[in-house]
Amino acid sequence: MAMDKRWSPEQIYQALRTQFPDRPETHVVHETVYQAL
Repeated sequence: MAMDKRWSPEQIYQALRTQFPDRPETHVVHETVYQAL
């Protein structure tokens, strides 16, 4: 999981877009990741 790797929110959102390009519900911006933390 990204949290175990100490990824930044920017890295998390880029990874989601790369890993799930055809699932727009996973395409969040880094501000959303910050709020979730």
